[in-house]
Formats: sequence, structure tokens, C-alpha cells
Amino acid sequence: MNKIFIFFAMVLFATSCSLDNKKDCDPVPRPMDDGNYIDSTKAYLERNQIVANYDSTAGFFYTISADGNGKRAMQCSKVVVSYKGFLTDSTIFDQNTKTEMDLSYLIPGWRYGLQYIKEGGIITLYLPAHLAYGAKGIENAIPPKATTIFAIELITVY
Repeated sequence: MNKIFIFFAMVLFATSCSLDNKKDCDPVPRPMDDGNYIDSTKAYLERNQIVANYDSTAGFFYTISADGNGKRAMQCSKVVVSYKGFLTDSTIFDQNTKTEMDLSYLIPGWRYGLQYIKEGGIITLYLPAHLAYGAKGIENAIPPKATTIFAIELITVY
């Protein structure tokens, strides 16, 4: 009797843990583009003659410099990355080397974009405001409705 109880308790525990993890990995809700955000990002790419891929589901552009060959990140992965974030006028607003991050706490553009590469991969994300810092931006750092660009090296996926 005790062995059966312990077995069912273990199954229940394992199932509840996997359900909690699945909940954490649910797809990121797609923020709505007001119609101008994607257009301004596309105009930036055209002005600078950048040929980029387009993710039509989420609404962002990207280029891959290296695919990588390790594990692939998911929207809820913990990762180690090196990155540089800048504006379309080349102003760097953030950068870091070998920093650990939980993707579930980051902007939607990162959660969507990092899924395109594996460990060791390098990607540049061209994010319309609806997938980054929105209509308000960040005071003294990112203007309202700004396209942001992130050059990211995915070092490790946990």
C-alpha cells in the first residue's frame, strides 16, 4: 500500500512540475502593431541597404551571422548572452558580455528572435517598437516608438 501511495505521489509531483514549466513556456502573446512600427523598421533597413529576414508571425526582422550548433533557446529558457543594443542612429543604449538572463522576463522580440539560433549562434534583431519598448520608450534612453537593434551572441542555453 505504501509503495503504491509513494508511486502516485511521485507521478503527481512530476506532473505538477511539468505543468508548471509548460505554463511558464506558453507562447508570448503577440503585441499589436499600430501599423507604423513595422513600416519604420522596414524603412530603416531599406535606407541602410540591409537585407533581413522577416518573421511575419511576430512582426520583426533579423539577420543570422552564425546558426550555432548547440541547444536551441525557447521562450522561457535561461541563457548566457553577449549583446549590444542600439538605436537606428547608432547610439548604443545597452551592452553586456556573458550575462545570464531569463528570457521569460525580457522583451518579446528577444523571446521570439533567440529561437532562430542555437548555442554559439549570432543574430541581429531589428525590433519594431511593439516588440521592444513600445509607444513610451524608456526615458533618457530609448525614444517613444523607436526601432531597436540588438546584436546577440547566444553562448549557453539552460
